[in-house]
Amino acid sequence: MRNRKLMHVLSILALFMAGISQPLMADITGAILGIVTDPSGAAVPGARVTLTNPDTALSRNATTDSTGSYEFLSVPVGEHYVVAVEASGFQKSTRSDVKLLPS
Repeated sequence: MRNRKLMHVLSILALFMAGISQPLMADITGAILGIVTDPSGAAVPGARVTLTNPDTALSRNATTDSTGSYEFLSVPVGEHYVVAVEASGFQKSTRSDVKLLPS
């Protein structure tokens, strides 16, 4: 009988944890960082980088610095981000299904 009560309490606890885990995941964030280079490997400063997530309608923009670097901080975890890069004189480049997962 005592074992049965313990299983019941554990079952309720598991349901409770499952119910709160989704809101907690929304608070977990990370960063997406990169460097934009041309085909020769040279940095591309001033490129416009757009981060979007079609699942959440998140959209952010960044501009590469003098070393071609960009960063998106405090990005919610997700699996369907799209990173698009545009720069004068270059063809637009897009990478789909970028995943930002908790470690």
